[in-house]
Amino acid sequence: MNIYTIKEVSEKTGLSIYTLRYYDKEGLLPFVERSESGIRQFTDADLEWLSTICCLKDTGMPLKEIKEYIDLFLEGTSTLETRRQIFIDHRVRLLKKIEELEKNLEMVEHRIQFYDEACAIYEARKRENETDKEEKAEAPEPAAAKKIKNAG
Repeated sequence: MNIYTIKEVSEKTGLSIYTLRYYDKEGLLPFVERSESGIRQFTDADLEWLSTICCLKDTGMPLKEIKEYIDLFLEGTSTLETRRQIFIDHRVRLLKKIEELEKNLEMVEHRIQFYDEACAIYEARKRENETDKEEKAEAPEPAAAKKIKNAG
């Protein structure tokens, strides 16, 4: 069994040491043991719990609800259905959020298409203007053109 310090867990998970201490203080890490001198000793199982906590938090579950889930887990198998319902409810919220994100993505894609077209038009006009300037540079000035006409 591997034992990790809080610093090692911070490096492995990307969570700050402050966040890990906060999670512990809030009761989200009830399985983490401490040495005789009070130093937290994380195991691979604790890292798995942290992975679950991060997944739930990253997908919008409030820490209070994550704590409720952990407390129910600690109560044992009598809470299986309640824990299952927590995940079902969370999935419903996630699916709704995904639907909202897909709508927003559609709008973003539309704006990108608009700007693709606008940029293409702008570049075409810019090239036309550059061509017009080159043609004007090659043509004689109007006053010079009159002199040439009058001289001939």
